[in-house]
Amino acid sequence: MKYKTYLRNKNLSVSTINTYLKQKNKWEDYLGFKNPNKKIFVQYINKYTNNYSPNTTKLVYSSVLSFLKFQKKWKLYNDCKDIRLPSFNPSYKITITLDEYNFSKEYIKITNWYEKRDWLIFSFLFSTGIRVNELNQINKKKINNNQIKIRGKGNKTRIIYISKNLQELLDNWKANRINISKKNKFITNKQISIIIKKIGNDYFNKNISPHSLRRSYATNLLRKKVDLKTVNTLMGHSNLNTTSKYLYLTDDEIKENIKGIF
Repeated sequence: MKYKTYLRNKNLSVSTINTYLKQKNKWEDYLGFKNPNKKIFVQYINKYTNNYSPNTTKLVYSSVLSFLKFQKKWKLYNDCKDIRLPSFNPSYKITITLDEYNFSKEYIKITNWYEKRDWLIFSFLFSTGIRVNELNQINKKKINNNQIKIRGKGNKTRIIYISKNLQELLDNWKANRINISKKNKFITNKQISIIIKKIGNDYFNKNISPHSLRRSYATNLLRKKVDLKTVNTLMGHSNLNTTSKYLYLTDDEIKENIKGIF
């Protein structure tokens, strides 16, 4: 498929490529035999604006624009590329703080193999900030001096650092891989999302996703006064603007940070 090759040449991740292809099919189904124009494009995007989160709407918007660009429909692309999308309210950004994690790890109940694996997955995502689809690369044999090299979005390589707490969990885990079933096969991203959601509800009383843990990692680094450029490198982002969108401080934390400066 030419569009798939086009996306691959842009060095997008496999997950992103699959998402764009899926959204391209939905867009074509919506069009049917109609010729696309700005009015139809806006109606399509509004369908998501009214029923889905701003992030989902933005994903759909970007996917369709990418396909229009591939088709070289420049007039429609230029007409639609500056459409204003709904903003995302920072108050909905749920994170897990270090204090919450340290408190919960003392009380979490681990009675079987599955619970041990699930907590290890949760802790790994929380303590490293890696993406879910990067978990497949984690192999205990490749960890050297408490660090491991992984390949992220855009085929970029970065170093992941393993904390003392995380290393202890890994030492107590007999397998070399962590996101596996008892049959030693990788579990799906959807299964990992279910695991994170359950632990979030059971031990933190928060409705979270794997992405919440990635955001928590970045925010906790900021709370510890780690500079934005370092956080950017650890997250594997291309630019600082992307990293800044992950960071979230409460009003009280902001007040505490500036207290006494002036």
